[in-house]
Amino acid sequence: KILSVIGVLALGARAATQWVYDYSNNGEDWATSAVPPDDFTGTNRCGETENQSPINLLEPLGTYGWAYGEVITKDRDMVEKRYTNPANAARFDWKDEKLQFRIDDSASDQSFFTSQLAVELFGAVDSKFRPTAISVHAPSEHTVNGQYYDLELHIHHRALSQEEEEDQEVDEAEIIVFFSTDRYDPGVSNAVNATVIDFLENIQTDPASEAANAQGVDYGMNLVGFIDVLDFEKKWMYLGSHTTPPCAKYVVKFVLRQVLPVTPTQLAQVKARFGSREHNSRAIFDVNQ
Repeated sequence: KILSVIGVLALGARAATQWVYDYSNNGEDWATSAVPPDDFTGTNRCGETENQSPINLLEPLGTYGWAYGEVITKDRDMVEKRYTNPANAARFDWKDEKLQFRIDDSASDQSFFTSQLAVELFGAVDSKFRPTAISVHAPSEHTVNGQYYDLELHIHHRALSQEEEEDQEVDEAEIIVFFSTDRYDPGVSNAVNATVIDFLENIQTDPASEAANAQGVDYGMNLVGFIDVLDFEKKWMYLGSHTTPPCAKYVVKFVLRQVLPVTPTQLAQVKARFGSREHNSRAIFDVNQ
């Protein structure tokens, strides 16, 4: 259950091997071209179409635009949100388009959001989804009415399952946030803008911070402040997949309608990490396949 790491920020031990793939064909050839780690024993789902991500999301928000599939009632959806800041970043890993920074809180009760989906879909021991990683994609992977945004950020979470269904490969949820240099939501306050800028700066590692990080220095990521500025009331929800090989499913996707600002400089810093690649976004899938 190791998260595939494209643009993923994470805390934890470095895996000995990882998937090898590129975006030359927007991921459409990963079923045959992606090379798994030596110890991989699962199934590469990248050639499938059912419950794959990303998808095009529709506006205006309504019953269909809010939930693709079963409509989730308020008493089952993100009832409580509680987060703490990571104590320190054990390591960063930027290689070409891949950024990794793991938040090692998967078994902690300090950071989580609650949803009955954890129990109903994954047979979890409780209703908590706990954060495990952050990933960034440029441009956005999801589209809204066919339009891309400059940046998309995923906060990956995991439920603590007591058992797994036969076809269940992951027991995860993602909070997904859009960013734009010029099409962000009007009326963003100076305080919100400052919080977002600070948070994005903290995931733009440089050699100095990477060296400090290697020595266990507190990185100071303000995850709590960032969560506090997010609008969870207006969002889409659907059951999808990881957007990197092996494209494992099922992942509950909470895609916020909110669009936050990103500065041109910050966007350029993210893209500069991709090396020769122009982007790290997978191709769109049809929603009801």
